Amino acid sequence: MSDQDKQLEQLLNTAREQIAPERDLWPGIQARIHQEKNQTTGKRSYRPALAIAALLLACLMFGWQLTGPMSQSVDPALITLVESTRQQHKDQLSQLQQAFRPVKLQPSQAQQAIEMGAEQLKGAEQQVYQELLKAPDNQSLWEMWLWLHRQEIELQLDSQQVSSQPQGAQI
Repeated sequence: MSDQDKQLEQLLNTAREQIAPERDLWPGIQARIHQEKNQTTGKRSYRPALAIAALLLACLMFGWQLTGPMSQSVDPALITLVESTRQQHKDQLSQLQQAFRPVKLQPSQAQQAIEMGAEQLKGAEQQVYQELLKAPDNQSLWEMWLWLHRQEIELQLDSQQVSSQPQGAQI
């Protein structure tokens, strides 16, 4: 080490002794930090809850305004369209059923599963139909309803395929 390095180190050591506090200051600093945290936490804790409540209230009121006028008037032409579409679908299903009538004494597991699926589809179709009568201008309901119709027809066609297979070929 050079003389300058030694002098610098001596000055730093003496400075540390002169700068060191007479007592330990950390407990006081820590107490003030915790005190400030507690004061600010108490002041701000209600603000996020108040903001969420106000936003929820605004959304509810806006939604109520949007749905109010639409539910009051239903176009009779749309109701007629719903009814005619439903009748066309029933006719399609009955034509498929009449075109193919297998004679079996015991239905297979696949046939039973298809029948159970058909019952579930009919139940879902009935629920969507009831909602569609209430809001015939709802495009999402129309899409769901027509999708359910397609699924029923596909299931009927699958049922015919399973029924036409030999008993040992069914899985």
